[in-house]
Formats: sequence, C-alpha cells, structure tokens
Amino acid sequence: MKYFIGIDIGATKTEGVLVDEKGKVLNSFKVLTGKNKKKFLEVVFNLIRKLRIKKVSGIGIGVPGQVNNGILVKAPNLPFAQNFNLKKIIQKKFKIKTLVENDANCFALAEARLRKKKNLVGLTLGSGVGGGIIIGGEIHHGKDNLAGEFGQIVYKNKTYEDYCSGKFFERKIFNKKNFEEYGNHLGNLIDVVVNSLNPEMVVLGGSVVKSFSLFKKSMKRSFKSKLTYPQLKRTQIVVSKNKHAGAIGAAFLHNL
Repeated sequence: MKYFIGIDIGATKTEGVLVDEKGKVLNSFKVLTGKNKKKFLEVVFNLIRKLRIKKVSGIGIGVPGQVNNGILVKAPNLPFAQNFNLKKIIQKKFKIKTLVENDANCFALAEARLRKKKNLVGLTLGSGVGGGIIIGGEIHHGKDNLAGEFGQIVYKNKTYEDYCSGKFFERKIFNKKNFEEYGNHLGNLIDVVVNSLNPEMVVLGGSVVKSFSLFKKSMKRSFKSKLTYPQLKRTQIVVSKNKHAGAIGAAFLHNL
C-alpha cells in the first residue's frame, strides 16, 4: 500500500491530509495560512512533518492561483508568493516527489475520481470563484494553465466573481430576497458552464454553499430557464459532501 500527502492552501486556512491509494483519509490537520513567505513555508513544512510516515510516495499541493510547472506564478490572495517555485522547495526539503496544482483543479479532480465521473466541473464559491474542469478523467489546463477562470467572465459590467462569490453579500443583509438574487446570478454562471462544456455534473464547494438551501431553488430555476437543449437540463448540480476534497485532490495529482 502506498500513501500520499495532500495539502490544500487557502487564503486564510491550510489543510493537510494523509491518504492511501484509494483516497481514504487516514489523518488530517487544519491550520492558519502564513501571512508572509517565511511563515507560509513554516506552516506547510510543519503540516508535512505531522502527516509524514515512512511510506509516503508523493506530496500534492493545491494553491489558489496560476501554476506553471510547479511554480506559483500568481496568487491574488497570497501576494508574497509570486513566481514562487513551491515544487522545488518542497522536493528539496523532504526528498519526496511533489506536484503543485491550482486548488480548484484539485477540488474538481477529487470530486470526479470519488464520484467516478469522467466529465465534471467544480466551482468553488468563497472569497472568489474558482473553477476546475475535468475532461476524460483528467484536468483540462488550457494553453496557459488558466482554463476554468469562470469568475473572470464579464457579467453585468463587472464579473461573475462579483455576483457569485462572497463578494456579492458585502454590505448586504442576509435575507431571503438577497439569497434568491444570488441564486439567480449563480444559475446564470452555471448556464454558461453547462452550455460551454456539457459536463455530467457540476459540483459546488466553498464557504458560500453552507447556505445552499437558501438559494437552491432560484439557482436551479435560473439555470434551467435559459437552456435551449432539453438534454442539458438533466445536468446534475450538486454540493460537495467531502470536507477534505481540495486536499484529497492534491494527493490525487499522483494518479492514485
């Protein structure tokens, strides 16, 4: 049996898991993300030390930004980590094969593998909107590793991120009307995703989905009202039930 470490780095919290070949979580820890490069690395190093056992075959790391060949090119929520070769640093430190990937891609990969879906889109709805695309069971990166940036699509003179992430609720009252409006906007975004990629399933994750019951109806109504082809209305829209999905997906980068 082989074992792998998966690390999911967020703007505020970082989670690490130890999984077996089947993706079963054997151990996990969650800590605050470091706010400068030194603290950031200390947090990641300490997580790996806590999770490491003798038979660890690989380390996978999900980060909130653009990744190219293990280098964190740009991370809006981690301004100190631009052009940051995280893969090289971790491999040199621990002498274990390390892979680094965008966090939303890791989330989508975990959901696809665990649900046995070949074509799936994951949307992470938190402080921003992240997107991961799985085609034929593999992550679709695009030419510049920027595929899945659905939140940056222009919408109502702003972007979908302004209307479909936690940003929408800034300076708003948490009431029924605003949650219904949020659901309408999210339904429009899912409509774009489904019309463009025709996935088997769209999986929603992130902090905003804790309130899913409050915008579920308006989201589905908005989504279905704009689809021309009846087949697309059968696309499954579900909420992730796996609290470790991002970290498990990071471990899955090693083709478990």
